[in-house]
Amino acid sequence: MARRALDAVYEAAVTAGLNGVQLHTHWAGQSTVRWYLACSMWVMSWKHDLGLSRVKYLSRYEVTHSGPGFALAVEDGALVRGSDEWESAPACCDTGQPEGLARKIGVFEGTARADGWLVRTPPLALPADLPTPSWART
Repeated sequence: MARRALDAVYEAAVTAGLNGVQLHTHWAGQSTVRWYLACSMWVMSWKHDLGLSRVKYLSRYEVTHSGPGFALAVEDGALVRGSDEWESAPACCDTGQPEGLARKIGVFEGTARADGWLVRTPPLALPADLPTPSWART
């Protein structure tokens, strides 16, 4: 029922001429965040909480189980695109570039652990044998 309600709000926004919808949630509510991500929402900002958006102009993505962790495949890009982008990530670690989000995840996790939250997240290292996303399979 919640998924249908979120879909209805998104469709109403697009019908009204908007690009989509946005909501905010605390990042440590991991089951809630996973649910929003499963509803095709993108993390758009992360300064004080997670700002999630479902907008019509963003690329598709897919999260798949990969060995001991999970892999994020983006139709047009990646969370960490290269070493130069990683070095410039502190300039965009509140919103914007994916490397900024990757760096901020480490800050969020450290703060949550220090506050007593149980944080179960895979490392941000990318394995060499990532699965092929469904849209790239022939």
